[in-house]
Amino acid sequence: LLTGAPGCGKTLLTQSLLPALTPKLTKEEAHSVTRIHSLAGLLSPGEGLKRDAPFRSPHQTASIEGMCGGGPSCRPGEISLAHNGVLFLDEFPEFRRGSIEVLRQPLEERRIHVARLNGNVEFPADFMLVAAMNPCPCGYYPDRNRCSCTADMIRRYRGRISRPIMDRIDLCASMPGIGVRELTGREPGPSESSLQIRSRVERAMKMQRKRFQGLAFSYNSEAPGDTADRLFALSSDAITRLNGYAEKTGCSARSYYRLKRVARTIADLEENETVESRHMSEAISYRTEEDDVS
Repeated sequence: LLTGAPGCGKTLLTQSLLPALTPKLTKEEAHSVTRIHSLAGLLSPGEGLKRDAPFRSPHQTASIEGMCGGGPSCRPGEISLAHNGVLFLDEFPEFRRGSIEVLRQPLEERRIHVARLNGNVEFPADFMLVAAMNPCPCGYYPDRNRCSCTADMIRRYRGRISRPIMDRIDLCASMPGIGVRELTGREPGPSESSLQIRSRVERAMKMQRKRFQGLAFSYNSEAPGDTADRLFALSSDAITRLNGYAEKTGCSARSYYRLKRVARTIADLEENETVESRHMSEAISYRTEEDDVS
């Protein structure tokens, strides 16, 4: 979830960077994506396997049916069309409440059940949700020189995203505005190219596939206790850091488990087999807590 003032680059960053960082689909993934898009009538005549991960960006007016699928022929919706790819929801709070709440099941189970008069259908829905929003209705809070929204207006605006949905979002980041010096060509600092970052992502995914080889579950489902401890490989300091955070905030069991997943992935991006305290601290820093609005 990216939060920032209008024009700070939330949409541009997502639409330009994420497709460049997403690895090509495996053969199995490509077959699955191609079948879904064929069922939806989105394949061009003679088009072969879709090798690029889907990037779906529905408008805020999308209906519940448009998101989860349905209609007379029970066609897949945006949630399934984003399978093995990215579902980007810009201006997140402006979506209809029902269209947001239907994300609950697929974000947990990686599939969605569609029940209609002519039968029940289950579509795959293993996607990465990326959302963007302003911090308040006008977009400029906490800059009180530009923001005139009342505290109640801000709470109502943020309240359009329910806590169960927020509990399912692993990474939250506030994006600052871009200053004139950045816009006028100041010399950039050290940076990685998208190809370099993508290479790191591919190496991390390779480590994860090897780790889960032959197992009937993945990071998307809870593992038996002993097996989970072996897979996550948390150091004693990482466990202490996680438990301290959980006791202080009273986070849900879902959040507790998802923090372990994020910390494991951060360690994989460093090609580190053990999750250290620094990895857990970074994972915790991405969790959002309600701040005081005044």
